[in-house]
Amino acid sequence: MKLSLSRRHPSRPAWKPGKYVTLRNLSDRHIVLELPTGHFRLDKGRAHRFTADVLETEAVRRLLEAGLLGVGD
Repeated sequence: MKLSLSRRHPSRPAWKPGKYVTLRNLSDRHIVLELPTGHFRLDKGRAHRFTADVLETEAVRRLLEAGLLGVGD
C-alpha cells in the first residue's frame, strides 16, 4: 500500500498571526491565565510568547494592571 503525503495547498497556519508579545510572570506564584482557548499556566518567573490579541482579554488586562504580569516584544 502506498501512502501519498502530497497536499493540494502548501502548509500554512489556519489563522493569520500578527505581532507577538511575551508575557512574563512577575509574581512569586504560578498564574493560571483564563484565555478564550482555555487555561494556560504561566509558572512564576517564566515567560511565554502569545499573539498580541491576548492583551485584549479581561483576565490578562487585570493582571497587567496589578503588576503581576509584564509584557515585552
